[in-house]
Amino acid sequence: EVRSEQGAESGGGGGGGGEVRSEQGAESGGGGRSNKAGAGDSDAWAAFQSWQAGATEMRGCWTLRKENVLGVQLGLSLGLVEALRVGLEICGVEVVTALRGPVHHLILKGGRLTKVPDLLEWMRLCEVRRLTWDNNLEQDEVDAAPICTTLVEQLELEFVSFQGFRLTDAGIEKIAAAACGAASLQDFQLDGCECSRAGVEKLGEALQGASSLPGADVIGFQPCKGAVVRLDHVTTEQAVKHLKALNNEEVENVRIHNCFVTNTGADKLVGFIKESQTLRRLDLAGCLFFTRDVNKLAEAIRQSSSLQSVDLRASFFTAFDMATILEAIRNAPSLQTIVVEVCDTSDSGMERLSEAILHAASLESVALHGCKFPDSGMCKLAEAIRHAAGLRSLDLHDCHFDDDRAQQLAGAIKEAPALQSFGLHNCRFSDAGMRQLSAGVAQAPALRSIDLHECRFSKQTLAGFLNAIRISGSLKSIDLGGVFGEPNSLPDLLKGLQHASSLEELVLQDFQFLADRLEMLAVSLRQIPGLKNLILAHCDVAVGAVDSVASILAGARRLESFAVRFNLADGDLPDGSVLSLAAALRRSKTLRRLRIAGCDFSERGIQKLSEAIQDASQLRHVDFRLCGCSKAGKEILAKAIRSADHLHSVALPC
Repeated sequence: EVRSEQGAESGGGGGGGGEVRSEQGAESGGGGRSNKAGAGDSDAWAAFQSWQAGATEMRGCWTLRKENVLGVQLGLSLGLVEALRVGLEICGVEVVTALRGPVHHLILKGGRLTKVPDLLEWMRLCEVRRLTWDNNLEQDEVDAAPICTTLVEQLELEFVSFQGFRLTDAGIEKIAAAACGAASLQDFQLDGCECSRAGVEKLGEALQGASSLPGADVIGFQPCKGAVVRLDHVTTEQAVKHLKALNNEEVENVRIHNCFVTNTGADKLVGFIKESQTLRRLDLAGCLFFTRDVNKLAEAIRQSSSLQSVDLRASFFTAFDMATILEAIRNAPSLQTIVVEVCDTSDSGMERLSEAILHAASLESVALHGCKFPDSGMCKLAEAIRHAAGLRSLDLHDCHFDDDRAQQLAGAIKEAPALQSFGLHNCRFSDAGMRQLSAGVAQAPALRSIDLHECRFSKQTLAGFLNAIRISGSLKSIDLGGVFGEPNSLPDLLKGLQHASSLEELVLQDFQFLADRLEMLAVSLRQIPGLKNLILAHCDVAVGAVDSVASILAGARRLESFAVRFNLADGDLPDGSVLSLAAALRRSKTLRRLRIAGCDFSERGIQKLSEAIQDASQLRHVDFRLCGCSKAGKEILAKAIRSADHLHSVALPC
C-alpha cells in the first residue's frame, strides 16, 4: 500500500501493502477516495508512479509494515518519504534499522521501545530531526522517563512530541530538564500525557528558564480525575508567530485551550492582543495564568478596540483574578460576549459581575458556567439582567437554583427588555421553580430562543412549559434534549408541540422514537408552518419508524436542515425505506442540509438515494459519514456527487 495524506505535519498518512489511497478535504466535511489493488512489493514501482501522478503536491507520510519493507526502502531511496510512521507492535526496531535513507520525521506508535542504542544510531544515520512517540498510555511509567530523556539528550532533534505517557513527578522533571538542555530543540510537546499537578508545576518551573527552547513557552494541561492532569500542547510563541506570519489584517479569531501559560508566553500573547487591530474573538478556555499575567491580560482586554468576544471558562481564576478580569470587561469599549466560570460567588464577587453586565458599554452576551448563587448575589444578578438594555443572550450552564432563586430569575427574564436567547443547559429546578420559570418565559418581551438541554421536567411542569410556549408567540428556537425525568412523557411533548406555531428551529436529543411516536412528531410538525431546522440528535429511530422520517421531510413545508440517527438491529436500512426517503428529498423544495447516521445502505438503496441527491437542486450539504455501504455503493454515490454541481460539501459513508 502507498498512502499519502495532506497534513503530514500532524502525523497523518502513511504507506503499507496493496492499496493506493489519497485523502483530502477533511476540513470541508467531504473528500474523495480512490482505491487501486496492488500485489505487494512486486508492484511497488507501479504504485509509486501512480501515487506521484495523482499526489505530487502532498507531503509523503508513509506507514511501515513487514510486508512493504522493500517498497518503503525504495521510497527512501527516491527521497519520497517525508515522515515514517512505525507501529512498534507490528514492526520491531530491527525492521526499522534495516532501512537506509533520509527520514525527516519519525513517528512511533504504541508498544514498547527496545534496542534503544540501535535505534539511536539509526536515527543519527538517517538524519532524523523530528520525533513523535505516541504511546497511547500503554508504556509503564517506570520505563517511560529514562527512554524519553535518552532520546532527547543524545539526538540533535528540532521537534519532540511525547504523547500518551504516564509520568511520575521525578520522570517529568528529568524529561523537562533534558528538553531545556538540548541545544537544537526548538519545539517540545507533551500531548495527552498524565502526571500529577505537582509534576505540571515542575514542568512549568523548568520551562520558565528555557531561553534556548522558544517553542515551549506554554505547556497546556486539562484536569482529569482527582489530582491527575492531562497535558495538551500549545505553544504561545508558535501561535503568535503563526498569526504574525499571516496578514494581521485578516486575523480575527485566536483559540488556545487548556494551557499552563508561563510569564514569557503571557507576555507574547498580551503583546499580540494589544497590537492586533482586527482581533474579534479570544478563546482561552481552560488556561492557567500566574496572577501578574492575569493583570496584563485584563489590561489588554480593556485596551483592545476590536475585541468582541472573550471565553475564559474553566480558566482557574482566583477570586482576586476574577475581580481584575471583570473590571476590565466593564470598561472594554467593544466587548460584546463574555464566557466565564465564576469562582467567586460571594456577595462582593456577584456584585462585581452584576456591575460588569450592567455597565459594560457594548456587552450583549453573557455565559456563566457552574455557578451557585447566594441570596443577595442572585438579587444583584437579577437586577443587572432586568436593567441591562443591551443584553441579548444569557447562558447559565450547569447552574443550580432553589425556589427563591428561580423566582428571582423568572422575574428578571420577564422584564429583560432586549433578551433574545436564554440557556439553562443542565440546570436544576424543583417543580415549583420550573413553574415560575415557565411563567417568566411566557411573558419575556423579546425572547426568541431557549436551551433546556438536560433540564428535567415532570409531566405537570412540561404541560406548564408548553403552555408558556403557546402564550409567548415569539419563541423561534427550542432545545429539548434529554429533558424528561419521567418515562412516557414524550407523547405529551409531541402533542404540545402542535401549539408551538411560531417555532423555526427544534432540537430533540436523546429520545427513542418508535414508529407511532415519530408519526406523532410528523403530525405535530405539520402544525408548525415556519419550521426550518429539525435536529434529532442522538435520538434512536427504530426501523419501523423510517417511513415516518420520510413523512417529516415531505410534510414540513419550509424545512431547510434535517439530521437523524437510526438505531437498527442489523444496521441495514431497507430498500423500501430508502425509496421513501429519496421520494421525500425530491418533493422538498427547501431542504439545504441533510445528515443521516447509524445505518447501512444496499447498492440499490444508495443508487436511489444518489439519484434523489442529483435531482434535489436546492440541497447544499449532505453528511453520511456515520453510515455504511459497500465499495461499489461508495463509487455510485461518489459519481452522483461529482455531477451534482449544486452541492457545496459532502461527507461520504465510512
